[in-house]
Amino acid sequence: MTPGTTLPERFWQKVRATDSCWIWTGAVQSKGYGSYSNGGVRHSAHRLAYEDAFGQIPDGMQIDHRCRVRLCVNPAHLDAVTAKENARRSIHTTTGWAIECQNGHPLDDANIYEARRANGKARRECKACRNERARRQRAAQKTVTGVSS
Repeated sequence: MTPGTTLPERFWQKVRATDSCWIWTGAVQSKGYGSYSNGGVRHSAHRLAYEDAFGQIPDGMQIDHRCRVRLCVNPAHLDAVTAKENARRSIHTTTGWAIECQNGHPLDDANIYEARRANGKARRECKACRNERARRQRAAQKTVTGVSS
């Protein structure tokens, strides 16, 4: 599973191939993308996989996952697109993309919580994950206060 020749074998050892996606099993950035460190420099794993297969990413372009799986490094699933096109393709339930949150819950109209951040920007969250986080916080609070149900 080494499409190009520039990445060391150590990179490809961190990839688990499925029937379609090649899942990055190494370090993960806070936003859910694979992270690879080489020579003390951190890189996005999907960007390295793209460059290994197709060459340098053109100036002003971003790498989009057609499969919508952030940990996928299969070059066949990666496109160099403009920021505008990447935003158009992003997590948007009306586009018809089959997408999930990082915990595998479907992100459809019934499972998306939308709110505004303090800076006015839109924020979208998985309702199932948000509810689970709230349950854990309530349970922790009960433990701290000594209240049991």
